[in-house]
Amino acid sequence: YIDREIIQKKFIYGYSWFRIATETKYSERSCQRMMIGAIQQLTKTMFGNTGYEQGRLFIFVDNQYKICG
Repeated sequence: YIDREIIQKKFIYGYSWFRIATETKYSERSCQRMMIGAIQQLTKTMFGNTGYEQGRLFIFVDNQYKICG
């Protein structure tokens, strides 16, 4: 459940990592790790292990033009 919340806040609502960390009571780095894990799981679900083995399939750019994911 927390993975979904982090993804929604980051990529739908555009919250900063600091705000997400404050609201979820996790560190910024922990939130980033959970987001990466959730995207990896989503990638496996959508494309199977073959898709995941290709490496990063998604690159997100946040509002401050920093690459995430």
